[in-house]
Amino acid sequence: MADIEATFHQVKVPDGDCNALRFLWWPGGDHSKEPTNHQMLVHLYGATSSPGCAGFCLRRTAEDNPENFDEETVTAVQENFYVGDRLVPVKTEDEVIRLANQLMEFLAKGGVRLTKWVCNSREVTEAIPVEERAQSVLKLDFDHLPIERTLGVKWDVEADKLGIQNVSDPSQWRYVDSASHPADDGSRGLTADEMIRDQRWLHGPEFLWKDEEQ
Repeated sequence: MADIEATFHQVKVPDGDCNALRFLWWPGGDHSKEPTNHQMLVHLYGATSSPGCAGFCLRRTAEDNPENFDEETVTAVQENFYVGDRLVPVKTEDEVIRLANQLMEFLAKGGVRLTKWVCNSREVTEAIPVEERAQSVLKLDFDHLPIERTLGVKWDVEADKLGIQNVSDPSQWRYVDSASHPADDGSRGLTADEMIRDQRWLHGPEFLWKDEEQ
């Protein structure tokens, strides 16, 4: 298992599209002053377009640099990544080590760093450069390998078993009606001016400031 470092920030936004990611910033959080105007030069977390753009760039890297790598490595880049995570079984330890080294070299050609490696084999983990390992396996002087969480599942690295992450109990949920929920404003037909005038976009909805019992 591995992760692309700062996945979305590795993908540059074309100059002609930067205005679509323009935003206002209040220096020091002082809303009484005029905001400054900025625009993103790379893709950002939270934008609906970012996962698709990141996936396209990975596939384009595979298409542009196939000559020095085998078919398995190229296919792994094209098919085995979900946004920035790679989670795929491999049959032998030697094969994992070879593929890991190939993938790191391959993606580096596209300016991408593949890091945070975790494997259920100590031999494989020791073959990965320390600076490219996940924090949980920087040192291998413990009795049991850790449990990692990715793509909604828990992986017991030592036992090589997957489990579903536990969700919160329904009794812990707090109901928020649609009219009080800022995320629903767009679907309710509010205009941009109405959203800007609503202070909850700057200070958060009113219910967040109440005591939990309320």
